[in-house]
Amino acid sequence: MMPELEAAWQERMSSSAWVIHGAYEEFKRGVDLMKSLKKVSVPGFPMRYHGNTEALTLISNGIMRDMRVFHIDDPNWIEMYNDQIVFETTKSEGWPMQSLETVIEEARQRQREKGWGNVRPALSTTVRAWIMRAVFDDNLRGEPQIAEEFLKRSLDLLEWGRQFWKNVPSSDRGAIFEDTFIRGVRSMHLETFMRVRPYHSAFPSCLCPHSAVAGVSQRSWARFEVPPGTVAGRSS
Repeated sequence: MMPELEAAWQERMSSSAWVIHGAYEEFKRGVDLMKSLKKVSVPGFPMRYHGNTEALTLISNGIMRDMRVFHIDDPNWIEMYNDQIVFETTKSEGWPMQSLETVIEEARQRQREKGWGNVRPALSTTVRAWIMRAVFDDNLRGEPQIAEEFLKRSLDLLEWGRQFWKNVPSSDRGAIFEDTFIRGVRSMHLETFMRVRPYHSAFPSCLCPHSAVAGVSQRSWARFEVPPGTVAGRSS
């Protein structure tokens, strides 16, 4: 029995290593694109940016595949990331600073008026910016309760979109509405939700009972039985 157990363990370790390697390569490509962003200052005009709009997709995909790849290797990393978000939000006309209700309203109207080619990148940028905000709040600011709110907001938007546009082809809606992507967000939300429980204990008005944890857990896995580490790809 021991040789079989050892072989299974080695196979599992090898599979995990490949997942981490793939996640790291995707994250690194996104960071490299982020670092290549150029800012052009023209007197009397707003700051202009020249870059690649795939950076946020690659960075967020890598992190969703395996959180362990997230790291900051430059003292100006956050500043560069903020510039990238401004650039991608401007290009896509996304809504990362807006409420869930506003995003839903604006997305419905824009889809009707301008079509999927316009609203698809806007929704992708918005959701991925919310996910990254959660990553920063949880890992850098030590505020998992805020991270949980942004992940919940992301899930609410994704679940609304899947239902409202359930008859729309995936190629039109975009990768963020695919099972694999939503499964990745659900997994992040569940992990963060569990870390938020101590905060609820300090505030009786928002207690988090075991039934709530069980509900989140069941919703996280019920409909998305796919191999671990396979988060969806491009957004447009």
